[in-house]
Amino acid sequence: MIQAHVHNYQRTYPISYNNNDPSNPTITSTNPNDYKDPKGSIFVIVGTAGKSHAMFEGTKPSYIASQQDTDYGFLSMQVSDDGTTLTGTFYPNGGGIPLDQFTISK
Repeated sequence: MIQAHVHNYQRTYPISYNNNDPSNPTITSTNPNDYKDPKGSIFVIVGTAGKSHAMFEGTKPSYIASQQDTDYGFLSMQVSDDGTTLTGTFYPNGGGIPLDQFTISK
């Protein structure tokens, strides 16, 4: 699921709903970037095109794989020709070295 209202960048590990503690989702894979047929959902917030950032406070939740609140940027999404692999790359505005990259394969 891709969202963009919050003014920062965040990506979760694959997570599923935790009936015993709804505010603490179940992490189904801790691989930081490559997900082969993941169980659960990966949420990406790309709200880094705005005028100001929403700064992170406190410690990073355990279900967050990547986050940043200092650079403006955009997410490039590429799907393989056979439709089995999605690659997301978060670039800073103006290009340059990616700030995050992940792959989901089915």
